[in-house]
Amino acid sequence: MNTLLKPVLSAVWSTDAQGTCITSHENPAGLMPAMKGVSLSAWLRLAQADDDARIARQLTAALELMTPFHLEVPIACLDGTTRRVIVSGLPEGQAGASHLQYSGFILDITSQRKALEDALRTAAEYRLLIENSTDLIAHCDANGKYVSISPSYSKMIGWSAEEITGRAVVDFLHPDDRASATEALLHIFNGGVLPDVVEVRKQHRDGHYITLGTKACGVSNPSTGKNIGAVLISRDITRDKEKIRQLEKLATFDPLTGLPNRAWINDQVGFMLAQSDDLAYTTLLFIDLNGFKAVNDSMGHAAGDVLLQQVSERLQSCMRPGDSVARLGGDEFVVAAKCRDREAASAIASRLIESLDNPFSVNGMEVRIGAAIGISLAQCGTDSVKMLFETADIAMYRAKARRDGSYQFFEPSMLPLRH
Repeated sequence: MNTLLKPVLSAVWSTDAQGTCITSHENPAGLMPAMKGVSLSAWLRLAQADDDARIARQLTAALELMTPFHLEVPIACLDGTTRRVIVSGLPEGQAGASHLQYSGFILDITSQRKALEDALRTAAEYRLLIENSTDLIAHCDANGKYVSISPSYSKMIGWSAEEITGRAVVDFLHPDDRASATEALLHIFNGGVLPDVVEVRKQHRDGHYITLGTKACGVSNPSTGKNIGAVLISRDITRDKEKIRQLEKLATFDPLTGLPNRAWINDQVGFMLAQSDDLAYTTLLFIDLNGFKAVNDSMGHAAGDVLLQQVSERLQSCMRPGDSVARLGGDEFVVAAKCRDREAASAIASRLIESLDNPFSVNGMEVRIGAAIGISLAQCGTDSVKMLFETADIAMYRAKARRDGSYQFFEPSMLPLRH
């Protein structure tokens, strides 16, 4: 059907007692098949654009019973367009008379019909989308209470639509997420926009929580512009969050020992150095194992890996609350701690060396190794992370050169002379 129809068609008509149309005032003139001089039934056969016989039967029945009629008819116009019109007629005589005159009108409703069909189609498409979407789609009112949810919502969280509708959105959230979610909803209800996805933990009917990423947007009354609620589109990101945690762990932890790696300990030391209100020294203990290469070469890399895992357990057992231990790579480890003075740092180093002096058991064999430790201390603003690592490394090599399995503090005199 051609829907670009201008101008709108209308007509007023009347018939004589024999049912022949004697007047017809059309606007615009000459657009539809002429009514004047023909009966209504004959005009309908000429003008009707489809072969739906029901319309003709309805008109015939109305004329025979001398009752009003109101018919929606597609008509073929003389300009080549098809229009949907309402043909209405009202008898002018008394019911039961042998001859009855009619008068009536024709009104073009093509645009209204198209708008209705478009709206119905959009509604059907929207319903189809909602009912088959894997995303969780919900609508809440301006009070933050659920109005409707998609079937996928019930399937995901176990609550039926009847159990959810009418209840507050935040009722189903983890207690720690309710305040931020309430703030986000109020922002939307007040006309604001949330460009980012909001992460919340939604409680499943069986009690566990599912992490959802929710995109929320406000819904306004088109007449007043006043907010009437929000549409919430959510997706289960529980697995995505777990993958992110795993990637973060891979980026910051050593896969062999489970200890933090170089990147993590660098950040940690940087944080410790930035604590301006802390008078304690940021202390770095650089640990290099003695005799590890001989074990690795004689017993194989697998045995070496087992030994490194046991070493990491020993080192962790020596840590105080707040201390951190990391593996830099190979047989090098680092401990970061806060110490009030050199004596406190010496106590940590002594515990580490004593722990590593005890024999290890690898593949049923007793293995003995030791360690050389270099220690560097700094207060806030006196050294960078890089410098603290470099000076602890220098001190470690001095300790290693003594070959006695001991520790060495960094001294400025250890730096090479500059010319």
